Amino acid sequence: MIPLASTENTACRHKASFTTGAWRNSGTSAKVFMKLYGTENSREVIELTRNNDGNSKPFSRGNTDNFLLAVGQPLGSLVKLHAGHDSFGEDPSWLLNEISITDIEGNSRWKFPCYCWLALESEDGSTTVELYAPNVNKRHGFKSEFNSTRICGLANDHLRFSVVTKEPRDFFTRVQRVTCCFFVFLWGMLSSAMFYNIDNADETPAIQVGPLKMTGREVGFSIFTALITFPPSFLVVLIFRNSRRSGVAHDEFDVNEGNKRFRLPHCCI
Repeated sequence: MIPLASTENTACRHKASFTTGAWRNSGTSAKVFMKLYGTENSREVIELTRNNDGNSKPFSRGNTDNFLLAVGQPLGSLVKLHAGHDSFGEDPSWLLNEISITDIEGNSRWKFPCYCWLALESEDGSTTVELYAPNVNKRHGFKSEFNSTRICGLANDHLRFSVVTKEPRDFFTRVQRVTCCFFVFLWGMLSSAMFYNIDNADETPAIQVGPLKMTGREVGFSIFTALITFPPSFLVVLIFRNSRRSGVAHDEFDVNEGNKRFRLPHCCI
């Protein structure tokens, strides 16, 4: 967590978590700003910067960056926020997935889904966005959930696409994903070979869909092959995703989300 300079000697503190997209060039080199609006008060514009040591690089691809914010007076329940950047630097374009604000004293949390580019050359050309709390603006609920599934699910959960686009903080490595892809491919070939060149000829008429032509027997074999292939393939992926990593005391990817997942021993890898 990066404490901002104005957090000292302040009674009201909030933690702001920014999740950047996992696609290539999703991170930004620009300065990021934010303003909070609550039912009781609003917070002046906050500039979110890195530590003075220069080692950290916030708002990089796939990162979740945490900032400790100071609030002079209680904001109450958050209604909306403004976020954006100054479009400065070598690569200012930013894919913002989500902002999460936590009231540390009040133990309250608000999520502000975004899932859009903040860039001059993308979408509407805006570098700022106004986000509402889900309980305030419900009409964007389905859109936000759909974009979350489309962007995050495809980038990090799809077995083949995620080889290139996976989040850097996900411990399911690219090598392991490639291993799973080859296992699924080779196991599918082996399963299909069990039904190859069976003596009993299929006398049912062929079904033709465009350039594809198949018989009922071939359709049945395809279904059997899928049923045989799926359980071992799913098990291999499950083991890689849920095994503990060597030398890692806890899974930061899960702790940042506020929950702990069951983990298999490291020897399962």
